[in-house]
Amino acid sequence: MSTERLLRSSPARRAFVVLVAGFLGSLLLLPTPAEAGYPYQQGVVVELTGVVTDGSGAPLKGISVIFEAQRNKLNVLKLRREQKDAYRVTTRTDQNGEYSIRWQWNPYYNAFDLLVAVPTKRTGKDDFRILSTTAVDDKLKAGGSPVVTPLLVADATYFYTYLRFLSIVDSPEEKRIFELRGQPEKLDLTRTDEGEDSTWWYFTQGRAYRFHNGEIVEQTDFDPVQDF
Repeated sequence: MSTERLLRSSPARRAFVVLVAGFLGSLLLLPTPAEAGYPYQQGVVVELTGVVTDGSGAPLKGISVIFEAQRNKLNVLKLRREQKDAYRVTTRTDQNGEYSIRWQWNPYYNAFDLLVAVPTKRTGKDDFRILSTTAVDDKLKAGGSPVVTPLLVADATYFYTYLRFLSIVDSPEEKRIFELRGQPEKLDLTRTDEGEDSTWWYFTQGRAYRFHNGEIVEQTDFDPVQDF
């Protein structure tokens, strides 16, 4: 639109153009990765460490901790910044609930989080169920190593359920299905004089398995329930 044509446009249109121009200009002024204020040089090893606890303060041992680095980049077409190219380093906590992650600094990335998660399956592929997310941008901007960050999982019910489920996975058939499908979204368990019957429900995968004494006796397929 030419300047002359813009001047002939309605006040509302001129105000909209000014608003968009101002918003775009503010986005362009946001720091780039090289200007984001992180004091580390490329290739320097940064250690992140801390203790993971539940809502009562008890340490969570054996739970997964993920350091996730992403690039925060301006999307001009959508007039906003977006995060892309996620890179993850994963570890597990020790007997005291402590984690330690070492990462070689790469200035390409400028957004950082620590995730506490439980392994799961999604459409037959390895994935994680994220229980908490903690941004560590400010701590990394402060510099130094190790970067000590305590992590809190306010509701660790899913993790404790996961551990209880692992404790009953015993037979080769059960282990095979667990490796293939992950933790079921619902477990029906019945014990009788003849042994143990259990049904593993995978609603989002559209499948259920019924076991008798650890052996599969029935498999049921149904339409997946995506919003389970």
